[in-house]
Amino acid sequence: MPSMFPNAVHRWSRHESWWARHSLSIVLVVILVAQTVAFHFTELPDWTSDQATHGEPTALWPAYWLHFSAEWFVSVLADTYGALLLVVLTKWFYEQGSAETDGQGDGNPDQG
Repeated sequence: MPSMFPNAVHRWSRHESWWARHSLSIVLVVILVAQTVAFHFTELPDWTSDQATHGEPTALWPAYWLHFSAEWFVSVLADTYGALLLVVLTKWFYEQGSAETDGQGDGNPDQG
């Protein structure tokens, strides 16, 4: 398959570490997990307070988890997952046409 960017230069050399190549994606996933945990601990008191105010039961299953999932998808996931997706797709498009992606050459970005 021909590359979308035939003159693209692959900026990662073979000697760079796995961490250097994937650190931004990993950090964004860690932020997503941290936001999810923080969202749970801030949403639970609000939800139980609202339920008590309206005389509704405050059982966690299934009402709270359905509420939590819906709110999480609307607020947390949209922002953080969107950023993660942008990073991963940008990295994928950036690496198109590199010697490593094409399976040709010795890793020299000038060859193609």
